Amino acid sequence: MKKKFKDKMSEFQTLRESIHQEYREVVERRVFTVTGNRADEETIDRLIETGDSEQIFHKAIQEQGRGQIMDTLAEIQERHDAVRDLEKKLLDLQQIFLDMAVLVDAQGDMLDNIESQVSSAG
Repeated sequence: MKKKFKDKMSEFQTLRESIHQEYREVVERRVFTVTGNRADEETIDRLIETGDSEQIFHKAIQEQGRGQIMDTLAEIQERHDAVRDLEKKLLDLQQIFLDMAVLVDAQGDMLDNIESQVSSAG
């Protein structure tokens, strides 16, 4: 049983990292699309962490059409909010798995004893 929980936790962590990496790529593509420049890792990290991607777009708004930039900005903000929400839900799920793992570990001997008693009764 413990191995299954560890495997699930590993799968969960892999999924979480995958979602985070995909979001980083989306932010990086959007910044490149709007500014024409590749953002460095620090800039991408800051945009993801703060959710304040407007600063990057001020220059682009002045150089390009405001409507197009604002649409792109709104889409990025919406995706950012969705990813933040998803990440929060994944963290809640991770906590549930951790709590279950603690319970299984704490009651493991009793469960093994019950299982052996059922086997011997059969």
